[in-house]
Amino acid sequence: MIKKALLSFFIIFMTYTIIVTYVVDPHKFVSEHQWQDNQIKAQEYLYSNTDSIQHIIVGSSLADRLVVGYLPDIYNLSMGGLGAFDGLQTITKKGVYPKTVFIEMNKLDRKASTDFTTSLNNPIMTFLRKYFISIRDGKQPMGFIAIPYGEKVTAYGLYLAQTAVHTIAGKIISREKEGLEEVDMVTKILPRLLEEESHIPNAADLEKDAQNLKKYVDILEKNHVTVVFFEMPIQHQLCGLSKPEAIRNQFYKTFPRDKYQYIDMPDCNDYTTTDGLHLDKASAEKYTFLFKDAMSKLK
Repeated sequence: MIKKALLSFFIIFMTYTIIVTYVVDPHKFVSEHQWQDNQIKAQEYLYSNTDSIQHIIVGSSLADRLVVGYLPDIYNLSMGGLGAFDGLQTITKKGVYPKTVFIEMNKLDRKASTDFTTSLNNPIMTFLRKYFISIRDGKQPMGFIAIPYGEKVTAYGLYLAQTAVHTIAGKIISREKEGLEEVDMVTKILPRLLEEESHIPNAADLEKDAQNLKKYVDILEKNHVTVVFFEMPIQHQLCGLSKPEAIRNQFYKTFPRDKYQYIDMPDCNDYTTTDGLHLDKASAEKYTFLFKDAMSKLK
């Protein structure tokens, strides 16, 4: 009985592995949540054919808004809820170094995630994910059963649900059309961010974070990588406050401008956000083109 069960499992597993490797687009992933998004991004970089990529971006969800389709030969290892340290860990784990690494400055104080690090360095899963695509995040069977038919069913189900909501809560929907979302950001989210970003970070903590970053920068430079620092624009009321200013000055202290290259943050008044920190679609595209132009001017 046990032998039959194991044999059945092996046959099903190998059949599914063949399907997701040779039948379904190997770069097609189905994510269920933000954590898995980050895992997919890291695993795709580590175990796929990414050795020839010339440029890599590391950062938080702010830099994840960059539209990589407009940027030449670039891989965006920016991760939602995480930061530049997690992307840098991923690069050093692979041990294949690009021509340029762009490091987002905004979230210098965001430490590397221990959960992400543990998952990334699990020796058993590293081996399995390297040789079996079906083991990687985003390749779960139920997700692929949903392609393409499940997507249509899900989309139709969402349509019916939205129709019901519109019928029941018409007044709420009409208020949103009149700008409730924008008012909510200005009256609720922005005041909290103004308070947070006005707080001066502990100087010793910032220095420690910068020195940790310098260890990665030293590794990159030893491997002939050009390091470029950049700062994502945020809501204009926040740009000149104490926290971003302190982080900015810490970068200039640890990585002097006469020795390192920077893509300076543009005038925040020219950009709009969805929540005070993350660029909306139009501004993300606008900044991406500015980023692309800066890339072309690097030394």
